[in-house]
Order: sequence, then C-alpha cells, then structure tokens
Amino acid sequence: MQYRSSNSWSASGTVELAVTVAGQGDNGALKAQAALPLVTEALKSSNLVVGRTIADPDQFTKAAQLYLDATVALLKSLQHSATSAQAQTAAA
Repeated sequence: MQYRSSNSWSASGTVELAVTVAGQGDNGALKAQAALPLVTEALKSSNLVVGRTIADPDQFTKAAQLYLDATVALLKSLQHSATSAQAQTAAA
C-alpha cells in the first residue's frame, strides 16, 4: 500500500508532539507504547514514505521505534539546557 501525505506537519514535529502527548504518564514503557502508533502514522504521511511501499512492515515498525527513542533522547537533552533555563528565568 502506498501512503499519501495527509497534512503539512513534518514527521519530526508530529513525533515530538506524539512524545509530548504520550509523556503525560509516569511509566516510560507505557508512554512509548502510546506514542508508537502516532509516530508510525506520522512517518507514513511524511515525505520519506509518501509514494513508496513499505516492503517490510516489521522493519518499518522497528525503525519507527528507534526514531521515537532518538526523539525522546533529543528532547531530554534539551529540557535542561542553559538556553531553556535562561528563557524560564527571563520570563519570571
């Protein structure tokens, strides 16, 4: 099945949103489980996949999980950055 772009959001922005929405709970495994379907759908509607056929769905899901994990790691690296702390201090 070929996928078509359903919106103008970038896959990375949608993945970030999925991680944020799923991140409302306490359990990391449950958050990842909640975010993965959102991430796979975002990737399917991205320019990376649109117009192509997913030949190996299991590999695609594994790659989506890695993409999710990398996005979480990236967001965690930014949460306590000096720039973020300065912005919060300036806003107060």
